[in-house]
Amino acid sequence: MDHQVTSDLTSDEVVRPKLNVLALPTYTTILFGLIVFVVLTTVLSSILPDSNLWWPPLLLGVVLLTIRDFLNSPEQQAQNQHLYSADSPELYNLLENLTQATGQVTPQIMLSQKGNSVWSFGTFRRHFIAIGADLSKVLVDYMNNSQHPSLKEVAKVVLAHEVAHFIHGDVVRAGIARSLLKTTVLVAIIYWIYEILIFGFAMLVGPQLVDEQLWNVLKEYGIAFGINIMPLYAWMKGQDPQILKALANPQQTLSFFYSMIYYTQALWPFVISCSLLYFFVWRKLIRTRELYADARAAEMITNAGGDGVSSVLIAMNVIGSLMALSENSSRLPPILTTARKRLNMLLSANLLAFRSNDSVSRAALADPILIFGSSRQIAIWTGLVILLLELTLQSSLTVQYLHQPGAHLGMCQEL
Repeated sequence: MDHQVTSDLTSDEVVRPKLNVLALPTYTTILFGLIVFVVLTTVLSSILPDSNLWWPPLLLGVVLLTIRDFLNSPEQQAQNQHLYSADSPELYNLLENLTQATGQVTPQIMLSQKGNSVWSFGTFRRHFIAIGADLSKVLVDYMNNSQHPSLKEVAKVVLAHEVAHFIHGDVVRAGIARSLLKTTVLVAIIYWIYEILIFGFAMLVGPQLVDEQLWNVLKEYGIAFGINIMPLYAWMKGQDPQILKALANPQQTLSFFYSMIYYTQALWPFVISCSLLYFFVWRKLIRTRELYADARAAEMITNAGGDGVSSVLIAMNVIGSLMALSENSSRLPPILTTARKRLNMLLSANLLAFRSNDSVSRAALADPILIFGSSRQIAIWTGLVILLLELTLQSSLTVQYLHQPGAHLGMCQEL
């Protein structure tokens, strides 16, 4: 619920039938599918018959490390953000009422030192809502405020917004997408470094590579960082004795050079495409899920007999004002405070922002179909993903299967 709105809906806005976007496949699902499709398509290309990559560490590394990183993310986030369990019966009672009405598991409320921030996180079965300690006190005060009934709805809207993320499955999709992009980059870089070291070692040692005594010396003096490398030697020799002979041939220097180019052209498109997907498409997913959560929160308030849109707008204004007060009361030196504000302004630009600006949030509440954006915006985002897929498929992994590969990949066809 990280939004701020400076004005309310005007009474002269045209009332017309609205499409129920909550009944359609969500845009976040589409963005998540595009991310997974681009990444896994390129990773799976490593098992093609003519691929020279050893695919098990690449494919299994990406899949298994992604699952591990995602499942461990709640503990990592709790540790990094210094979260602790909340002791607030009022908030828990309100949250239980919301989850029971929607059939959801009641998330655990965690408190944060981040003043007036609130966000949701978790995995498939573990659900958490983190609330700034200062904000939790404000919300409880609003719940007990009998003089301003509109303020009593603020706490309900804040929690309804976070519950909406679990209803839509956005917490899982955003978490898996982030872990997938991060681990794919990590595995690709490690694999590339490993191949460079192997070929560099072969060129440095030369004919002595086939000498078992050399491997024993490496093991004895711990040059391999304490790892027993003899099984690797035995495997290479037993799998194909010609491998060691080819690596030990001093005349293979040019082939080594071509091989390093091959692996670079095969793996670095992973790094580039995943980085672009993270900075643009993944952040687009995060922005879009906030709009869906606003719409769902408005529906939940309306179903409970309230004015959903008005309540969400009031909550946006209140939270936005509290966040502005937190920034102005920062204890950082003035120069650092100014630098942080400018950095936040840069990161809040349209393509890099984690949340939509006020006008977009307000317009999406008035007409939820705007969550999908205009036809031009949909075409731009779809085209970006297609270009990223084209980049990764123009690597040396798939050059054998493309009719017109790039000129820079032509020599890979001969390897």
